[in-house]
Amino acid sequence: MSEIEDGGSAFPSEYYAEQGMSIRDYFAAAALQGMMGNRSLVDTFSGHAVMAEKSYFLADAMIKARKGEA
Repeated sequence: MSEIEDGGSAFPSEYYAEQGMSIRDYFAAAALQGMMGNRSLVDTFSGHAVMAEKSYFLADAMIKARKGEA
């Protein structure tokens, strides 16, 4: 199983060893917010697990796009 590219830290700081949220998590949260704001998408997806899965799918696509791989 290959390791998932997380894009690094979303909010890097030279002062803290623990960087917290990854860019992948940040992108997934933003994607989820967008989906939740669109009632037709909420009704289309069957359950929270599906929406979370789709959020990370979009986050992975955003990471590839910022690396020029999309």
